[in-house]
Order: sequence, then C-alpha cells, then structure tokens
Amino acid sequence: MNSSRINFINKILDLIMNNIDSILYLISILVPISSVIFSFLPDPFYTKGWLILTYLGSSTAYIVYGLIIYYLGDCMNAYKIIITLMIGGWMNTSLKNIFKMPRPINPKIHVSGYSFPSGHAESSTTFWSSLCLLYPRKAILIASIVISIIVSISRVALNVHYPRDVIFGGFIGFLTGLSLIYLLNKVMDRNVFIYIHIFLSIVMFLTYQIYNDLMLIKFSGFLLGGILHPVLYYKYGNISEGRIEQIIKFISSFIIIIWLSSLGHEVGLVFALSVLMGIVIPVIKFIL
Repeated sequence: MNSSRINFINKILDLIMNNIDSILYLISILVPISSVIFSFLPDPFYTKGWLILTYLGSSTAYIVYGLIIYYLGDCMNAYKIIITLMIGGWMNTSLKNIFKMPRPINPKIHVSGYSFPSGHAESSTTFWSSLCLLYPRKAILIASIVISIIVSISRVALNVHYPRDVIFGGFIGFLTGLSLIYLLNKVMDRNVFIYIHIFLSIVMFLTYQIYNDLMLIKFSGFLLGGILHPVLYYKYGNISEGRIEQIIKFISSFIIIIWLSSLGHEVGLVFALSVLMGIVIPVIKFIL
C-alpha cells in the first residue's frame, strides 16, 4: 500500500474518531425512531427489526465495543470495562440459576435458559454506565440511556422476557457498572490486578461447580489468561500506534476471538480456549 493511500485511510479514520460525539448523537436519534417503525410492522419484519436492535446488546456487540476501545482508545479503560462485564455476567448467571424463573411462552426468537433477570438489559446498563464513568461526555451519556432502554424494550418486544426481568436486570447492571468502575479506578498496583484476576477466576470456576453453566467456565478461563494485560501494560504503558495499525489489530483480534469461541463445547477445551482468548488480546496489543 503506497503512502498516499495510507494517508487517505488515516484521514478517514481520524475524521471518524474526531466526530465520535456526532456519530453517537445520530445513533441516539436513529435507534428510537427505528424502534417505533418496527413496532408497527407486521411479522416477519417486526421480529427482524427488533432482532437488529437486540443485537446492540449481544455478546458479539460487546466484544466489538470492547476491542474498539482497547485498540483504538485507552486500553486500560477497555480492560476495566471487560472485567466489569465479566463480573456482571457472573452475577446474572448466578441470579438466573437462583431464581429459575421461566421465560414467556411463544417467544418470537429461539432462546434458552431462565428469564430473570435479563442478561441483555443487565449487560447493556453495565457496559454503558461503565463507559459514562470512564468517559464523562454528554454524547456518551445520551447514547447510553437510549441504547440501554431500547435493548431492554427489544427483549420484551420479542417476548423473551417479562418487563420485571429487564427492569431488575437494568437496575443491577447500572449499580454494577458504576460501583466496579469506581473501585477499579482506585487500583494502581499491578499485583493487585493480578490477584483480582486469580480470585475472580477461582470464584467463577467454583460457581460452575454449583450451577454447571458453561458461560462461567468461559469467564473463569478468560480472566485467568487476561492476567497478561496488567503485566504487559505496566511494562509498556499506552503504546503509540498509527490508526491503520490499530484497525489491523482490532480486526485480527476480533476474528481470532470469534474463531476460538466457536471451536469447543467440552468443559476442558472451553476453559483452555478461553484462557487463550484472554492471552491473545494483550499479546496483539503490546507485542505484535
């Protein structure tokens, strides 16, 4: 790729990054308008429309969000958000298995597991409240409120959750995001972060022994492998990179994570692959 093309791509990327607030404002307008339009459409367009909106709160979406911040923004902020989401996921999985409430009958999409509380609602408010605390900007606040509400409504619109599920899930997610980011911002020592990883990995592994939910094994393995982040971060700090290099690392990391997450279903293999996923992200960021 010649220098003129590289400069052109860099200008486009810089233009996008410098207008993030405008993009978020636009999203904050388009998302609720879309939800109103989808509400009046007949099936299957109703379901397909709400499915698009519910994807904003899917696990794949949070992988994208997290990796964008990690590679194109502040990797330490992204790291704290990822840890917070893991803890929030552990809480949601535990609460679902404690209450064991069934989902509504005749859901519009295929789902599994228990209904209360809503994982989409909880993870959305966890992520966006964390983002608001780390980046206190008006555009982020507005987008956070809009997206969290619409994702929660989408779960009811698709008849996979009751209103109580999304209300409680959203409340728990909000408290989780604000409290954990506040506490993680107080941690300055590399060894404390390492101890946090080990402790949480053990807790989630032991919780799996109680509820036998494979998601807990994924969290446990990822956190164990993720110990590498504080180790490398405190060695290299926030390294300076060009936009193209950041994009390449983001795309490479996303492809590898999605690929690894699709490989196994047995407990031992899932744990090993999850450990590898936790290792891959900081290796690509700091070493490659």
